[in-house]
Parts: sequence; structure tokens; C-alpha cells
Amino acid sequence: GGVEETVHREPVPGLEEDGEGSLLDRIRRRGVLRVGYIEDNPPHSFFNARGDLVGLDVDIAHDLARTLGTTLEFVPVDFVELEVSMGDDCCDLVMSGLLVTPERAEGITFSQPYMEEHLAFLVADHDRGRFAARQNLRGGSGLRLGVPPSSVILDRVQRYVPEAAVRELESFEELETFFEGEHPDL
Repeated sequence: GGVEETVHREPVPGLEEDGEGSLLDRIRRRGVLRVGYIEDNPPHSFFNARGDLVGLDVDIAHDLARTLGTTLEFVPVDFVELEVSMGDDCCDLVMSGLLVTPERAEGITFSQPYMEEHLAFLVADHDRGRFAARQNLRGGSGLRLGVPPSSVILDRVQRYVPEAAVRELESFEELETFFEGEHPDL
């Protein structure tokens, strides 16, 4: 079981504290671990059909709060403006499967990674051979790719296959509809 939690669906004001001691000291003194999450970022953090915040990082946050002996408060953060959210002291830390990039590392301190993820193409079985090697993608006219919502992934795909038309999907739910045949153009 998890610890007592509060889940905010809208941004909340920044923490107002005396700033004395380490971050860990302030969390223990407050008795609440405030964790930033990205709303639609499966499998890390997302709302299930019942409206509960769930995911791998949600479970890890519960474990951390239990270890610290605190309650837990989840606060949404803007994925695109992550550094701004962190600078506003809206939370103590962010747990939502963040991709470490040189640009982000300039403004955010990352923990040791606990998971590696890899970019991959999801294609229909009959098109599998077409996407088996990068050179098959080069120079291919009419290639249209849909990517999950993430400017980092969008940038990487555009650099990897500059000839392709790349469209950022609105949500992970839209990505799921690909498998239902709703995006035959991708």
C-alpha cells in the first residue's frame, strides 16, 4: 500500500519555506514530499480510467515517501517548460521518466537513471522489412511518421529521418488509435 497522497490536477503555488538546511531536511520538516509529474506520460505517470494517477514513477514516489516517513503530494508540471516549473519551487523533485539531454542537464540535476528506453518504429507487420534498416528510410518520399508528444523525440526523429514528414501526436491516446487503424496516413 501507498502513503497518504494528494493529487493536484492544476498547477499549485510554489513552496514558501525558510530555506534552512538541505532539501531533505526541508521535506522532513514539512512532512510532505511534493513530486512533480507529467500528466500523460505512460508508463511513468498517467490517469487511469477511474481517474487515479498511476504509473511506475507514481509507485516509486510512494516508496520514497514511505522511506522518508512523509505524506505525498503530486503536482503537475509542464513538460515543455520543465526548468521553469522547477525554478518556481512548485515541487521538490520531478518523477516522470524524463529523458536526459545536454540542454536539460544544464539547468536540472538528474539522479542516476533507473531505466533505459529506446526509440523504435511501430509499424504494421507487412511493412516490417521496409523499416528494418535506416538506409531503407533515406530518400523515401511520402514517408509520414507520427511521434508521441515530446519535443525531444520530435527533434530526434526529424534529425534521424530528415526526409520524412513528422507529426507530433496530441496524446498517447492518439498513439493507441494507430493500432486501431485510425491513422492509415502514418
